[in-house]
Amino acid sequence: MRMFRNGVILAGLALAMSLVIGCSNPNVTLANFERIQSGMSRNDVLGFMGEPDDEDSGGGGFAGFAATGTKAVWKSGGKKIIVTFVDDEVLLKLRKGF
Repeated sequence: MRMFRNGVILAGLALAMSLVIGCSNPNVTLANFERIQSGMSRNDVLGFMGEPDDEDSGGGGFAGFAATGTKAVWKSGGKKIIVTFVDDEVLLKLRKGF
């Protein structure tokens, strides 16, 4: 019974560590945030940031202008880099937790 309990504890610790490690993105740095510039292409940003952890696409327009927008989020622990792309170019960038 004791070996079973130890095995369950070890499995729980391994799962917890994998979740912590899985939430760590080495590209979420202040230096990379500062590299992102308004008007930069989505492909250029993905070139040094990698694929985002979350992405939300939407379309629509404002005052007669049609545009498609995407919000991309890269996460590492409590840090986030959030970039809004419109027509595949950076419109806005935000950082949280730095």
